[in-house]
Amino acid sequence: MQKSPTTVLITGAGRGIGRAVALHLAQKTAMSLVLVSRTSNAESAAEACNAMRSGSAQGFAWDIGDNDSAAERVFGELDSRPGPIALVHAAAVLGPTGPFVDNDIEAWCAALNTNLVATARLVHRVLGRMSKESAGRIVLFAGGGAAYGYPGFSSYGTAKAALVRFTETLAMEIGDRGPIVTIIAPGANETDMLAEVRRAGGSVKTTVSIDEPCRAVERLLTEDTRGLNGRFIHVRDEWSDEQAIGLSENHWRLRRVE
Repeated sequence: MQKSPTTVLITGAGRGIGRAVALHLAQKTAMSLVLVSRTSNAESAAEACNAMRSGSAQGFAWDIGDNDSAAERVFGELDSRPGPIALVHAAAVLGPTGPFVDNDIEAWCAALNTNLVATARLVHRVLGRMSKESAGRIVLFAGGGAAYGYPGFSSYGTAKAALVRFTETLAMEIGDRGPIVTIIAPGANETDMLAEVRRAGGSVKTTVSIDEPCRAVERLLTEDTRGLNGRFIHVRDEWSDEQAIGLSENHWRLRRVE
């Protein structure tokens, strides 16, 4: 079994699922947390984590779409920490909503850049070290529109579906030589983004407790998840280490159905 990470970089940690995951890991694990958000909210999240476990977290304001001095500070801090490391990438934007034909195409592409291109850059940045250490975990988030069409949210869904395929391809390239990369559907959580979806007329059939993605992330960081490498799982999927190893090739993957 691969060692659990000692340091975790969490993006989108200022609010929503990212913040909840940070607080959960601060309380339930001994991992050191590097928290990132576009605003100073990550710093307040770090304070909340440190109130639970002294010295557990450090927060940085950084827009992941910018390769600037803030990025240098974040990665400088991450690189100074002993390994193995992990990335929990919860940062995302909803982007323009409504029919694609009515969308501002520049806003559509900007959201795609944040949700897909910036994610690839971030993964590429941490992957080199993980590969050298033959260790590490990467947890990405998919969500609405990744496994099925979701009219009115084409930019968001396009990016998330692409990330599912990116995850599988990356895992195939890495094999068993490096980090374990998994992407999860966190379910509909009562977050600011879900409120945006509702305001835009999105259909929300069932919500889940935010504790559920938190527990799923903890498991993906601490358990033997080699069998889930490259898989697209939902927070309510049931699995054990042994079951995961025995999954069929197409289980929990994005596939054409005949």
